[in-house]
Amino acid sequence: MKMGETFTFTAAGYGVDTSRIKWKTTKKSVVVINQKTGKAITKSTGSDYVVAYFGKITREIKVVVKE
Repeated sequence: MKMGETFTFTAAGYGVDTSRIKWKTTKKSVVVINQKTGKAITKSTGSDYVVAYFGKITREIKVVVKE
């Protein structure tokens, strides 16, 4: 991704109500994400992880932000 870019993350799962999936990032200084919608915006260069979680199930997606 590039600086200032937005992207909406989505997830799919068999037998899962995807509207109940929540989103977060590990470094809010690099990527900020809306917990409910999955819409993210990059804030600075570097790498970060976007985390999708549903109950005890979590999945991470590595995001690299360049200028």
